[in-house]
Amino acid sequence: MIVPVLSIVFGLILLVVGTLQLRLYTTMTNLATSPINAIAAGTVEVVGTSECKKPLTSPLSQQCAGYEHSVYLRVQTKNGTTWKRVSREERSVAFTLRDASGSVKVHPSKAKVIMKNIVQERRDRYKGKRDEHKFVEHIIPLDTQLYVVGNAQVEGDKYVIKSGGEFVITDNSEKRMVQQYLLSFTTSLVVGTLLIVFGVIQVLNIRDWQTFLGAL
Repeated sequence: MIVPVLSIVFGLILLVVGTLQLRLYTTMTNLATSPINAIAAGTVEVVGTSECKKPLTSPLSQQCAGYEHSVYLRVQTKNGTTWKRVSREERSVAFTLRDASGSVKVHPSKAKVIMKNIVQERRDRYKGKRDEHKFVEHIIPLDTQLYVVGNAQVEGDKYVIKSGGEFVITDNSEKRMVQQYLLSFTTSLVVGTLLIVFGVIQVLNIRDWQTFLGAL
């Protein structure tokens, strides 16, 4: 009984995830990319180059507007070895996004950051220990074209973009992000539905589709 119930639960989780992906897909396809000097209050979609007067320096010495730094330890399992995350650090600062029309400040806190940009390094020691560790960073790079969907709000006499509704920062193109979310939604919908159907069939102890359909 445990397997069918878990199947239904995971299926429902996938459907919820798929719904969130569909919402992002719909937002991106319905929004038009706006010149930065023409944005208005509410959800906006802008593209520009990232700048930062006081950037962060990540643990792997990358100048950036934000980073997620993780340390993984190689551990032994029954089937071999795998990497287990043992620590995680995340920091960010406001940065400027600039296009040909102007600039806007972006506060990346609470944003869904999706970057092709990954810095990775392996070392044998960490804090004096001889175990094998792996260091992985995802950063918000500077001097890079970024695609941002977020909530434009008035602060003083200027607009800023911050959390509030959908908030995505990525160095992928809009086209690629739309394709990614559509694929993710479709996969979650199909797999989630199959898991739920499988779980229901097992719970009801129905052995074939004909019996299942006849019971409806």
